Amino acid sequence: MNIYQFMSDNPVLTFFLVVVIGIGIEDIVIDLTNIILRHLIIRKHGYPPAHCDADGDFKDGDEDHLK
Repeated sequence: MNIYQFMSDNPVLTFFLVVVIGIGIEDIVIDLTNIILRHLIIRKHGYPPAHCDADGDFKDGDEDHLK
């Protein structure tokens, strides 16, 4: 049985497999894009940002960002 026979014998299962695989690939692409962009931003601006301490938490007494 090849892929075309499987697809014609099980059209509903084929549809759900395509949807699940598509969602998985989309999730991987979004995650990789997020990692690459985060890397580029940290490389450009450094870490931690000016409004954070060394752990990445907001500095004490710096409540201006909450307003």
